[in-house]
Amino acid sequence: MYERIVEIIVYLVSQLKKNKPLADIDIGNLTAQGYTDAEVSSAFNWLFDQLTSGTGPIDRAAPADTRSHRIFHDLEKMALSKEAQGYLLQVRELALIDDEELELIIERVMMAGYSRAGVDDVKPIAAAVMFGTDEADLPGSLTSLGGGDTIQ
Repeated sequence: MYERIVEIIVYLVSQLKKNKPLADIDIGNLTAQGYTDAEVSSAFNWLFDQLTSGTGPIDRAAPADTRSHRIFHDLEKMALSKEAQGYLLQVRELALIDDEELELIIERVMMAGYSRAGVDDVKPIAAAVMFGTDEADLPGSLTSLGGGDTIQ
């Protein structure tokens, strides 16, 4: 469910970046795409909380000319599809995650052992990082080992 909320947040923030007032954003197309009212409401609540706390995407976005650009290492390019790379850069450019969170997501993807992670593989990891949810069930999490499991 969190991945779907992140998709809505990406849409909302991209609309805000186009200087569209929050009240003028048409959510009718979101429901037409199959998002539930609860998901849309959760996305708006998260965005509102971020904006009112002063730590939201609009507040922490640096001017484009002052921010460095992330270059993917060859090993990261092998682990992430082009689409997944683009998705991560998009959520970073929208300031939904910061540089540290981007690195954490990439690290988790690489630890998960995907032969080539796609967007659908990256979205749950990005959502867990954004929402600070329990990541024990995510691929690449060392806490996902069972009680009797060991690393050798």
